[in-house]
Amino acid sequence: TVKLGTNLDFASDKSYVNSEITGFCGYEGKLKTELTEGKGFITIGTTEENAFMGEFNGKRNSIISLTIKSENGNQGLFCNNEGVIKNLNIINSKISGNYTVGSIAAINKGKIQDCLSQGVEITTQIGECGGICGKSSGKIEGCVNKSNITGVGSIGGIVAVNIDTGEVLSCYNIGDIYANQNSSNVGGIVGVSNGNVENCYNLGKVYGMIENSSGGIVGFNQTGIVNNCYNLGVIEGINQIGGIVGANYNEVNNSYNTAEVKSENGSGSFGAIVGSNIAKVNNCYYSIEINAIGEENGTSSNVSKIDISEMPDVLDIVGSNFKSDINKINNGYPILEWQ
Repeated sequence: TVKLGTNLDFASDKSYVNSEITGFCGYEGKLKTELTEGKGFITIGTTEENAFMGEFNGKRNSIISLTIKSENGNQGLFCNNEGVIKNLNIINSKISGNYTVGSIAAINKGKIQDCLSQGVEITTQIGECGGICGKSSGKIEGCVNKSNITGVGSIGGIVAVNIDTGEVLSCYNIGDIYANQNSSNVGGIVGVSNGNVENCYNLGKVYGMIENSSGGIVGFNQTGIVNNCYNLGVIEGINQIGGIVGANYNEVNNSYNTAEVKSENGSGSFGAIVGSNIAKVNNCYYSIEINAIGEENGTSSNVSKIDISEMPDVLDIVGSNFKSDINKINNGYPILEWQ
């Protein structure tokens, strides 16, 4: 187990025994300058063969002013994770790569738990980027993104692509997510999902200038299941735009949306819950003046428009994973049990 005993600020001389040492571990110039302005930090677990397989416990401490920049492959503090990364914050940093990029990990096959990305510039040239992770077939739980993300490919506030065995649980995003015209699918929590997304919420704006899907929780729900989620962030795009899911090809259950959903050109499919539904939507509600489903080619049941005065009835709809907003942290709308 590796433990981070204190905050680590790459921009502070206090983080170095000698910040001006040269020729250290392949860095030709002064170490601090190289790490913050030059080559930057070399990611951990650069290939699948030498993936990180241990436990990294940040102990709620922060890594600050981290710089990772490379035109080669996948980038994050950890490139390939097959172990456990937990209790770690990445603050005010810059991480860029050519393909899959995330603050904590580029590719996760293990577990990422209780981690935070805040004020991090995350960029990629052609691939996926996520606030916490680029691509995951493992578990991401209790994580938070407070970083604004602009990119190409699939984009997610927590993870860009959630692969078949992937789970995204009890996470939330308050960063704004912007997709340019070369992007594919964009979501407040997940861009593309083939796994489970449960007990999550989004407060950030999702802006997809794309023909593909934009959603408050998931952009394109391909073979995944979305359960017990809510969205309060404005969702805007061109086509397949939904308050919870942009395009749904499997299941969306027990979720609600109270924020505006709109099409940039006014002609795409957009709905308060799902923009385009090919499969199943169950037990969902919304409070805005548009249809629940933009384009319906599947089935939906118990999907209702509801007023805040009907909150007791809403708890009956969305189930036991929600509770009353007694302290008014969510404008009176139900919050998740873990909040």
